[in-house]
Amino acid sequence: MVASINDLPEVVLEYILLQLSPYSDLHACSQVNRLWNVLAKRAMVKIRRDLELAVQSQQLQWFTRPLQSSATCSHIQKRHSHSCAVLGQRMYVFGGCTSNTSTTYNDLWWYDLGRRVWVKPLSFGTYPPPKACASLITHRGKLVLFGGWAHTSPYYPLYNSWRIFDHIHIYDPVMNCWTEVNRMATSGCCPATAGHSATLFREDKMLLFGGLQALDDGRGPPYNMSVASNDVWLLNLRSMMWSKQKIQGTKPKPRYGHSQIALDDGHIFIIGGCSGPDDMLYDMWLLEACSGSATSDTLEWKWYPIDVVNQKNGAPRLSFHPACRVGDRVVMLGRSRYGAKIVPQTPARAYSPLQIRPLGSSFTPSTSRLNRGPASGAAVRQAGAAAMAASPTHAAGWKSTMCVYALDISELVESRKVRWVERAEALGRAQHPPEHLVLYTLVKGQGELLMFGGIRRESGATSSEFSANSETASNVLYSLSFTHEVI
Repeated sequence: MVASINDLPEVVLEYILLQLSPYSDLHACSQVNRLWNVLAKRAMVKIRRDLELAVQSQQLQWFTRPLQSSATCSHIQKRHSHSCAVLGQRMYVFGGCTSNTSTTYNDLWWYDLGRRVWVKPLSFGTYPPPKACASLITHRGKLVLFGGWAHTSPYYPLYNSWRIFDHIHIYDPVMNCWTEVNRMATSGCCPATAGHSATLFREDKMLLFGGLQALDDGRGPPYNMSVASNDVWLLNLRSMMWSKQKIQGTKPKPRYGHSQIALDDGHIFIIGGCSGPDDMLYDMWLLEACSGSATSDTLEWKWYPIDVVNQKNGAPRLSFHPACRVGDRVVMLGRSRYGAKIVPQTPARAYSPLQIRPLGSSFTPSTSRLNRGPASGAAVRQAGAAAMAASPTHAAGWKSTMCVYALDISELVESRKVRWVERAEALGRAQHPPEHLVLYTLVKGQGELLMFGGIRRESGATSSEFSANSETASNVLYSLSFTHEVI
């Protein structure tokens, strides 16, 4: 009798399946026979559970996903302030800014999570305009893009002023087509907004909070004046009708650059943000739907401030650093609080794989510039420095790296309390973490967290020295994952 792989003990066969890609290979293996179907499903459950355990025990590890160099693979450009979402076996990236040419993109890319390659589809339909700081969510197999901000052209400033958008665009991956949703010709629509947060709510609604909202001076678009907001809007994704939610009582301070997490059908968690160039926020709030049916577009809401325990172990900055939920933990990245994580800076003429070529002389304004009208060059540089300086600067010749911080939200809904998890000693010895970045994206995949893009500010640059020469955008994709146990 000839032996086959099916003669292996189930524990060994399951271990082999755990080494495969959870995006495509495991699904293919589940179609082989009944045994493999059971073991593949068991392996997928274990992958999800092990990611949660790795977050709880602070045992996440950094893995770099290098850019493919073959002639058939495309290279995504360096960028920050882009939009990102995971749908199926793909991670989609739209728009953003690049710091070396002061360019705002309107390109769409996806990263094939099974093959680990970037793809730029040749889409059809009505493309969104170039913009950054827009929101991107998934709904019924499609992508919903809203808002955003467009950069001023450095070559034609009189004819292409920076502006904030109120467009809604839908991307259908099956048809590979963009569709623009017509803005209703009635009052009550959400204003043009950028730097906001948005999540899918109760299956067929998009809940939007905060951001910088355009001020309409009566002349119509382009809107180039804005103010920070603390409004809550619901977009019915079936009728495409907006409804502003009326909330009584104490409210969070107006903000942008914050994180938003949908806990369930009745609770939204808001973390940090920024209310101005010199006003970084560290508070957390819980938005609760007190009453209202699942089909109603107008609900009764209430805000609750959240008590934060063990703040000394928390992330140093809660603005422009997106958060991602993994089970009953929220993961945030940030500059290390510990001197052991400060690494010597390589001279400018010798770059390591984690370093990106410095910028030219052009200037890219930071997110904080959005809430200002025309200003002097000195004022813009001061505002940009405040928003981009997401961590205190160190002595010249040194720079900090990224660390993982976990927030325990298991008591958030019942007790309105969260707790920063004490960092494990093993995490302090993490290998090859990226340099400290801001304005990147952080999304959850299968058994991993995916961090892409962002921009770093050289630690040697002070606020008075803020310029494009001290910024570098990134197009590196990092995976935060774990290693499987060896049987």
